[in-house]
Formats: sequence, structure tokens, C-alpha cells
Amino acid sequence: YIGCVIDVHERKIAQEKLQTSESRLRLAAETTGFGSYDLDMQTNETVWSNEIFRIFGVDIGERFTRSDMFLQVHQDDRSGYSKLYQDLLQVNAPEKFAFEHRIVRKSGEIRWVCNSGRVVFAPDAGRRQPIRVIGTIFDITDRKIFEQTLERAKQLAEEANRSRGEFLAN
Repeated sequence: YIGCVIDVHERKIAQEKLQTSESRLRLAAETTGFGSYDLDMQTNETVWSNEIFRIFGVDIGERFTRSDMFLQVHQDDRSGYSKLYQDLLQVNAPEKFAFEHRIVRKSGEIRWVCNSGRVVFAPDAGRRQPIRVIGTIFDITDRKIFEQTLERAKQLAEEANRSRGEFLAN
């Protein structure tokens, strides 16, 4: 009979810390409304957080590829989104990016999102090859509505000021 005893105490502690950290990140994402993703640039495989599904109005676990996500980008924003993706494939890709655009959920509802992330390059120092994009998508619809309201109030104030000036001139 041959036996072996392996102390896994350190591994168990590390696993518990990792689970706690993941739980905190998941709660933060749910609380603030941001979703995260990890895109493999070679295989085009993407890992989405549950919050991404909520933002895009897709059932959690439903098949949702990068192409499916692109189809939900608002028609007027697709060229900008495509250009950003093509830029990220280049050897001179920016390390960080942020792009605000609209999405159209299956229900037809239009939402504004901010897609920001970081490009991860191959470890080979001689070749600056992008291999992954890790990022977040944050629903900024409320902020955009507020900005539009402020812009409209500014225009109304300017119109009122012009009218008052014209009235006084007469």
C-alpha cells in the first residue's frame, strides 16, 4: 500500500478569495449596471457577463455572438463601430478605447451605451499583435437624456434672449 498526502489548504484559501472577489465584481456590475466582456481576436469567441445580456435585452444564456451584438448596434452608429473594431485589429491598435453608441433591443427600444476597453497584445515583444479585447459596456441612456434636456433648455434660453433683444430694439 502506497499513500500520498497533499496539503491543499493554501489552494482552498486561494479559491475562496477568488470566489469572494468574483462575487464582489458581480455585485458591483449589477449595482452600477455595467457588463463586461472578453473577446479573443483570433477565434472571435466572446465571453459575456450576465449584465451584458440585460443591457442588450437578451435572455441570459441565449446564444449571443459578437455578430449578434453588432446587429443590435443602431444603423447610424454601425460605421463608427466597424471602424473601431478594424482599428483594434491593427498592430498599431490603441491600448485603450471608449466609444459611445446606440443599440436597438429586440423590443425596438433604443438605448445609449459606452463601450470601453483595453487591447491585450501578444507577449512576443518583437510583434505587437492584438490578441484580446477586454472591456465593459455601460448603459448611459439616462445621462444622454439629461444632456439632450440641457441642450434643449440652452437653445430655448438663447431663443428667448434673442427675442428679448429684438423686442427691445423695436
